[in-house]
Amino acid sequence: MLEQIPSSFKECKQVRFEEDRQGFAYVHLVHSSGVSEAKIYLFGGNIVSWKVDGAEVLAMRGDFDLLSMDGTKPISGGVPHCFPQFGPGEMQQHGFARNMMWTVCDAKDTCKTRGDAPSVTIKLLPTEYSREMWNHKFEVLYKVTLMEADLHTSLLVINQQASEEFAFSTALHSYFAVSNIANVEIEGLGREGQKYLDKVEDAKNPPEKLAEDGALGLTSFTDRVYLDAPPELRVVDTEQGSALKISSTNWPEAVVWNPFQEKMNSETFICVENAV
Repeated sequence: MLEQIPSSFKECKQVRFEEDRQGFAYVHLVHSSGVSEAKIYLFGGNIVSWKVDGAEVLAMRGDFDLLSMDGTKPISGGVPHCFPQFGPGEMQQHGFARNMMWTVCDAKDTCKTRGDAPSVTIKLLPTEYSREMWNHKFEVLYKVTLMEADLHTSLLVINQQASEEFAFSTALHSYFAVSNIANVEIEGLGREGQKYLDKVEDAKNPPEKLAEDGALGLTSFTDRVYLDAPPELRVVDTEQGSALKISSTNWPEAVVWNPFQEKMNSETFICVENAV
């Protein structure tokens, strides 16, 4: 799959293009300090790994093996895309973006640009596969920028058909690694009176509920969509004594999900997702 990547991009030293043992191509961003690195698979446009000081920030589900995938199922873990549908609906669960091959359209290497933030931009275009579910002309651009201790992402959906509007929903289904779900609180969600949709009660027509006061902790299967979410959330791991800050712009909703299923090793991750 590497032959599909323009040769000019392959000259980058901190934006590397590599393949796994099954031949799936991914982009390997490496910060010049050596402190951080990230890997983005072109299959699904998924950030499967982000390490800071050698510690993995993201998580893979226990019922999915990245090293033996064959492309018939989406990657379960990392940061999958939900587009153009989040959750169940008229098309397959979470749409089609996480099941498709994305292509590289830009790469910025710090040896050629000012600053110290290697980045890659990948794009998704319609195919026969996507048109069978959603017959619209679109372009999705996804930029991932690696900082020394931060990872920045931006998602742009472009309507390529000027004569017709389309509606969509999307989310970055982020899986964050934790010591144990029992040790985790999410600051910024769960404040008194905050509205959320409870998808555990009804996934297709979730009832609207009001949160209680305090940081959100999980004790059982949780699938909630928080409305009017604040632009900054913190995932606090009391066992590790760490806090992960999630900042967002133009993502008005936040999804919190954990299935509490042993086969998924769900005690080792928490999904906190930007959504719209």
